[in-house]
Amino acid sequence: MNAREAARALNAFSINFSAGGLCVRTSTPYAVGEALSMSLEIEGSLFELEGVVSWTRGDAVGIRFVNVRPAVRAQLEQVARALATRGPPLT
Repeated sequence: MNAREAARALNAFSINFSAGGLCVRTSTPYAVGEALSMSLEIEGSLFELEGVVSWTRGDAVGIRFVNVRPAVRAQLEQVARALATRGPPLT
């Protein structure tokens, strides 16, 4: 992740996650088709991922993971299943 993307990441909050991508809420604008590199720590596992902005709606941005190795995809699927069975966090 370069410095510009790191600064953007500080202003983003995940609102949906799956093995194929995620949706984040951010105050920083992204363009559809923009390529991203990201480091995500999910459930104690660190993932270095590439993504592409698939859509934007207001302050929400949909990011599709690309070039994901099969072993990493399997880990993402396992984490997504664990999060789905647990449900949303209590606030």
